[in-house]
Amino acid sequence: MASLPHMHYTFSSESSLKHHCVTTIRIPEAHISCLAAYNNLLYAASIHEINVYDLSNFTHFDTFNSDHSDSGSVKSIAFDSTKIFTAHQDCKIRVWQITTPVQTTPTCLHTPDC
Repeated sequence: MASLPHMHYTFSSESSLKHHCVTTIRIPEAHISCLAAYNNLLYAASIHEINVYDLSNFTHFDTFNSDHSDSGSVKSIAFDSTKIFTAHQDCKIRVWQITTPVQTTPTCLHTPDC
């Protein structure tokens, strides 16, 4: 039986990436199902809630979708310039309007259950 050749990757020490942990953000709920960063904010989905953190100081900024516990886990988060798209375990995509800092919680635009 023929085996596949091993792939070898080498990086010069001058171009190697180095990583080190700068901080740890604790999520108040259970496990994190997905992460997304947009406009200096970090969106962390934990079960059905989406927690928003300010990346300039790593503080909790907002939580939304907390009223939709029946939506199941948030599976993914995507953005365009004015909207947030969230995919849920209940097989629905929710579209949220990003609002001004005066009203920080995004407003659900379209999903029959919003």
